[in-house]
Amino acid sequence: MTKHTPPPEDSDQNAQSVPLLRTMSAHHLAEFIRNLDSKLVDMQLEEYEGNRTLTYIFEVAGKTHTFRLLITADVLESIADLYPAARPYEQALQQQQHLMFR
Repeated sequence: MTKHTPPPEDSDQNAQSVPLLRTMSAHHLAEFIRNLDSKLVDMQLEEYEGNRTLTYIFEVAGKTHTFRLLITADVLESIADLYPAARPYEQALQQQQHLMFR
């Protein structure tokens, strides 16, 4: 698990704060983003404000958008059915961090 570090000063992410989504499921987020002609570029497990979070980074219309979801369950929702590129990230998180995806 990585500690959250702020983006560099010139980063696009610095212009907008990355919200911590507490009630939206990963699958619901992925369904919404997928309809916007997007691609998944990264997934990371982080500690943010004392909480374990899963950060999804998508490219949408040539811009990078980051979403941080609060981990509230032992088994997490997979988004690999919507984004096949998520499968290797989920497998790595399962092996390295013992996260389970369904």
